Formats: sequence, C-alpha cells, structure tokens
Amino acid sequence: MKILYYECFAGVSGDMNLAALIGLGVDEDWLRAELAKLPLPEAWTLRVRPGQKAGIAGLRVEVLETGHGHDHDHDHEHGYEYEHEHGHGHEHGHGHEHEHEHEHGHEHGHDYPRRQLREMEALIQAAALSPGVKTASLAALRALAAAEAEVHGTDLYSVTMHEVSGLDTIIDVVGAALCLDYLGADEIWCSPVELGGGFVRCAHGLLPVPVPAVQSLLRGIPVTLGRVEAETTTPTGAAIIKTFANRFPPRPAFTPLRAAYGLGRRDLPIPNALRVTLGEVPAAPADAAAASPYEHATQYVLETNLDDLSPEILAYTEELLLAAGALDVWRVACQMKKGRLGALLGLLAREPDVPALRDIILRETSAIGLRVYPVEKIMLPRAARSVVTPWGEARLKECALPDGEIKVKPEFEDCRRLAAAAGIPLRLAGEMIRRYDEESRLD
Repeated sequence: MKILYYECFAGVSGDMNLAALIGLGVDEDWLRAELAKLPLPEAWTLRVRPGQKAGIAGLRVEVLETGHGHDHDHDHEHGYEYEHEHGHGHEHGHGHEHEHEHEHGHEHGHDYPRRQLREMEALIQAAALSPGVKTASLAALRALAAAEAEVHGTDLYSVTMHEVSGLDTIIDVVGAALCLDYLGADEIWCSPVELGGGFVRCAHGLLPVPVPAVQSLLRGIPVTLGRVEAETTTPTGAAIIKTFANRFPPRPAFTPLRAAYGLGRRDLPIPNALRVTLGEVPAAPADAAAASPYEHATQYVLETNLDDLSPEILAYTEELLLAAGALDVWRVACQMKKGRLGALLGLLAREPDVPALRDIILRETSAIGLRVYPVEKIMLPRAARSVVTPWGEARLKECALPDGEIKVKPEFEDCRRLAAAAGIPLRLAGEMIRRYDEESRLD
C-alpha cells in the first residue's frame, strides 16, 4: 500500500501543501494546465521556486495575480486578513517580507472578489476536471464554509467567507485535489497538527490562535499547541487535512521512499516547513482483509471498577470526561468481590487525550487505579454534511456500506433542537431532516 505521511510539526497551509506535493514529483506544467481549466475571472499565475528553512531545502509556491500592472503576491501563509501590530509595512518596496495575506480591496485598492460557497462550487462544477477531483475539491470547500458558518452563526450557503474565498483558496484546494490524485496514494496519514499560539488580527478583530474556523475544522483530529507564538495552521490547510487525511496513527510504521518540504515564508524558532513523505506499507497477508472496505484506527479504552461511589458523582464525572475529549463513555452494572454491586466505568479515547482523561477519573472518583489498553476501531467510511431546513441547519452523517448502500443519520442534538423549534415529536424530526436533505440534493 502506498501512503503519504504529513508531518505538520510547523502546521500546514494551502501553499505549503502544494509546494510539498510538487516536490514529491507532481509535474508543474501539468498542474498549471489543469488549474487553468477553472473559469476564474482573475488573471493569475503559479510561481514555484526553491528555498531553505533552517538549512532544509524545499519549495515555495505563490499565487500571483496578474493584469494590474504588476504581479500581486497572494502569499497566503495565513488564510485570514492580517495586520501587523508592530506597524511593519508590506513587501512592496519596504525591504522585508510581509508575513500575512491582506484583503486586497482594503490594502491595495483592488476589488478582488470574495465569494460565497455557491459561487465557488459553480466555478468548480464548470471546470473540465475529473469527477474525482471535483468531488474532493467541493468537499474541502464545503468544510471551510461549514466552519465559517458555525463561527458566524449562519447557514452553509449564506455565509460570505471573507478571509478564505479568494483566488488563492480555490487554487490551493483544487491544486491539492489534483496533486493527490496525480500521486495516487492509497491512504493519507497525518501527524498531530501544530496550531501555534498567541493572537492574530483579522477582519473581525484580534483573535486567539487557533482562530475559531481552524478549531472547528480540526475538531476530533490530534493537534498540538504553543510550539511557537504564531499562527501555523490556516483554515485552508486545516480543511485539506480534514478532507483528505485517512488516519492519524500515533506510531506510524512504514518504509519511506522519498520526502519533500513545502516552505512557509517566515523565519520561526522551528523549521517553518511541511514535510510530506511518500512511503509503502507491507501488504496484509492473503487470508486477511487486504481489500477491506472499512476504515481502521487505533484508539484506547480506559476502565475502572467502582463499588463505593455515589451515582451522582459518577454522572458528573461522565460529563467531565466527554467535555475533555472522550469519544464515548459507558457505565455497566457489575457484581464485584465480596458480593458487592458496583459499576464498570469505561471510555474510548484517542491517544493524545488519554493522560487528561486518566487524571479526571483518578481525581473525581474513588478509583485508585485503572486499565488502559489500545484497541483497533473498524469503521464505515463516513462524511459529514449539513442541510438547511425552515427551522435551521441540521448536520448529517453519511456512511457507505461495502455493497454501495448509503446510510444517512441526522445528528441527535440537531433533531432535538429542530423538534422543539418546529413543535413536532422528536421521532419525526429525523424524518423531516432526511426529507429536506433528499430535496436539496435533487435541486
């Protein structure tokens, strides 16, 4: 099995991702020709050049606007409209590199479009790209839009994505889909994603790192924080990881074949680069499920037996565990030694969350020990999407069975919220959400 392994020790952005994938062997001329199929109103070009970070050789990619009397650098190491708090100017004639993307309509007097999701979808649908590339590109853009809609409290198709709807975002997203299709990896693995720290100034004011859209996009994905006092992962980079990464193995085992580095612009205390490695994983034995249609992940079970604790404290502890990242929490009645009735408290967790969850159990309950062991989780391939109803937006999970049948399940919390808003029984809310979902797809 051929894999790509993303090492996001300095985060990930759309341009760093493109640079790394080109470095792995994607033909530049082919990529430019495919991207030129997008019917974009802007005139643009893609610049690829070599560079170094901390002595490590890699590539930098820049999207350049043309047709305004000069090439305009859309270097989007960060997907937000940023301003320097220390008053530095930008790259045009000031003798140093500008670290952040600016909203050009304000900073440079140009009127570059900021699009809504429907406009961005139309551009991709109209392009003469392969169906697989279109589907992947649309999934990443919808993930971006869903995160922005969540942050701003609106629905998927009403939000105007001021910071992530320009030319550079579309090129980054479609370019990622094209490059990954070109390289043809069977799976994409990813390390924990470094998000950085501190604060950044964007169109909405001063925001903490990670900005809310990145935090929303990477929910459920292993991350690290605070390695540097800067934003290291952009919304576009987060959407690419969310959309394309299959697994986040805590201890990946594979045979590396070649690696490439996508370079960021700034000089940081750590190498400002994304490393992507092309590798191989030995094929499973012939009698195993070598062509398994399921997804696999290694997670951890924590459990302890309790026979001297109030049910109220147990219920409170379960709430704390879920809030701290537990994927599931359960309590099973059991008979313990000396004939005592007790409860088995168990939970399922990702490896990075194990220490915090362990500490909660030992702090909040009467347990003086617990069992921790890894388990292999086998899952149906799934995707998350949203549908707009007259009573608000509702989320759905879509799972594919091996025979091609699709299972769609509305999120319970959204069913409960919509049932209250519509004044209908909870049992009918799911049917209503499914009906609106079917109608929206027919449209």
